[in-house]
Amino acid sequence: MPDYVFTYRRPEGQAPNMEEGQVWFKWFDDIREHISVPGNAVTVARRVSNVAGDQDVSGFSVITARDLDHAVEIAQGCPAIAQGYGLEVGELMAM
Repeated sequence: MPDYVFTYRRPEGQAPNMEEGQVWFKWFDDIREHISVPGNAVTVARRVSNVAGDQDVSGFSVITARDLDHAVEIAQGCPAIAQGYGLEVGELMAM
């Protein structure tokens, strides 16, 4: 099965809310069978070139899914969405 990267994007100027950490831990536990690389949070980011929008990268994870639709289905449960974050899903190229 292919791997997909979830890129979490926090609205510009919104501080991370550590009180919601338990919600994230529960979601990761719910999708644990799909996680390839748990990823990490980004603490400070700077845009370098041609990055549109008003969201900053705030973290990433890599999951395994049957196809892009399945990866998007898994992403729909991500707490980032309820917190007002953006979330991108992309298939990683097999090397």
